[in-house]
Amino acid sequence: MKLLGTFWQSVRALDPGAESEMSPFGDRGHLDALWRAQGLQEVETEALEVSSDYDDFDELWSSFSRGVGPAGQHLLSLRPDQHEAIRAEYFARIGEPSGSFELSARAWAVRGRVA
Repeated sequence: MKLLGTFWQSVRALDPGAESEMSPFGDRGHLDALWRAQGLQEVETEALEVSSDYDDFDELWSSFSRGVGPAGQHLLSLRPDQHEAIRAEYFARIGEPSGSFELSARAWAVRGRVA
């Protein structure tokens, strides 16, 4: 499971027209093309995987409900009933954990050589 991707999937499940702050360059192919379009050569991309441990779901959800990052800011822009609906959808999508759990995230590293 991916921390932010799953959040935005949850938002769009309830509001298909919702705009997300996810980067359009969230995959290897888009980043490779972007770097090459700028004239870089020998472009290499690599996924950086990390994971975080949470004592419970409330610990994870608290960062969103405090407005952290674009996802949290989006959540705070909504009505309280929408918060609860997104929370329930997100909880279901990560497997309804009871107790501690781990959640992964991925970032892309890209490098290239200037010609």
